[in-house]
Amino acid sequence: MKQLILLGSVTFLLTISFKLDASPFWVWPENKAGPVDTPTLGHSFSLDEKPVAARLRAVGDFALVSVIINGQWIAETSFFGQPIEVDVANRLRKGKNRLVLMCKATDGPSAVATEIRWKDAEGKEHGIGTDQNWTSKSGELKQTGDLGLESWWRAPGIIITETDDYNQWEEAKTATG
Repeated sequence: MKQLILLGSVTFLLTISFKLDASPFWVWPENKAGPVDTPTLGHSFSLDEKPVAARLRAVGDFALVSVIINGQWIAETSFFGQPIEVDVANRLRKGKNRLVLMCKATDGPSAVATEIRWKDAEGKEHGIGTDQNWTSKSGELKQTGDLGLESWWRAPGIIITETDDYNQWEEAKTATG
């Protein structure tokens, strides 16, 4: 009986730990007039060392999102597209880093979700994701959902590297098969 109680307690604690670590959240700023059309969101974070690997995932719902890390443009989502995934290990540095999302709303309930996950030299994984702690000069951030609990968020996304051929869609249109 004690083993069953212990197993139930461990399962409960693991569930709570997963939910506490679940991120990113859908967010969008609102002011007194309502949702903001073209907000800029930001978040600063520090790294004790340059990561050995790092991936950014971002998605916009009824929103176009341009992602900037440390002043460098990284990628842009489409208004209704799939999540993008980008290798950003070479864009992060030891010390202070700044992640900025420049957003544009379209008709509908706009929201954005973004996360960066990285590994340090010891193989330990770390991450940050959008939540109410991000900054926006446009208004107060409203948190509307937890993507960490959605299975589709963890599925592989469209991976973009610096050497990708951005004309692939043209080639696909003319391909026969």
